[in-house]
Amino acid sequence: MIDEFGNVIDKDGREIFEAKHLSNDEIPKIFPFTKFNVKNVLGDFEMDPLGNPILDKDKDGNFIDRSGKRVN
Repeated sequence: MIDEFGNVIDKDGREIFEAKHLSNDEIPKIFPFTKFNVKNVLGDFEMDPLGNPILDKDKDGNFIDRSGKRVN
């Protein structure tokens, strides 16, 4: 999830990565922590009959999942 400043945050609103550390809006490839929970990065998608995710867009034109989380 992304906060209003472009920082990557967890579900509780805690900052994980500062916006200045993102490269093309992507988190660094080497994580600065050892515990990784895949649920923190999986989206909540409805799938079409062919198995493709159905995505909505927010007011800024960014793709979002059913929970309103931004996706790439």
